[in-house]
Amino acid sequence: MKPHYTSEVYAMEENKTIVSPEQPRKPDFNARIRQLYTDIKPNLFFYALAAVLAFAGKLFYSLASTRELLFLLSPITFLVSAFTGIPFTYDESDGFVNLASGIVIGKSCAGVNYLILIYTMTIVSFVHYFSKPSGKILFQGCALAGSWLLCVYATAARIIISIPLLSAGNSFPFLKTDTAHKIVGIVVYVTILLLYYSITDAAFRRVKKKKSPGSKKEEMACKQ
Repeated sequence: MKPHYTSEVYAMEENKTIVSPEQPRKPDFNARIRQLYTDIKPNLFFYALAAVLAFAGKLFYSLASTRELLFLLSPITFLVSAFTGIPFTYDESDGFVNLASGIVIGKSCAGVNYLILIYTMTIVSFVHYFSKPSGKILFQGCALAGSWLLCVYATAARIIISIPLLSAGNSFPFLKTDTAHKIVGIVVYVTILLLYYSITDAAFRRVKKKKSPGSKKEEMACKQ
């Protein structure tokens, strides 16, 4: 005899969801969060420190005078003057000025935001390659110094490229606008940032590969 089912049993049978063993399991969101925390935990202090320094840098820039930004403006102006041959004189309120050409290298040309971006990206992207706290701390100082150097060269390059555009603005008025100046800055900054990241990332990956146990075993096997 066939088993007798009530209407309630039929309803329960219809509502059952058959899960095939071949169906992929839904990702566990909590497990992913725990794994992410486990990955960033060794460097959490340095990520937080980079965030604090970035915020402090933004605050400093918003309140700083031209004189307080000479640590960036002076080397930038030196490079621009050396490359273009244009002399600049320092003005307390405006910055470095060339009256003949109307070029002013002032607070807005310091590149502080770019400096903060380079430093933050460097820490977030590469500090995990260091296993010892002493190495991470040393890397913080190197990141600050390297970011300052790259910021100076990138900002000087942006100004050097913009100067001929100002001269050409007599024939093409758009080249004298702030929009054209911003476009040049974006192109120069993004290009240098991508090159810097690609080269640095490749260098760290190569060093890590050489230090891995697998590569050492391969070297020993080759020597034998």
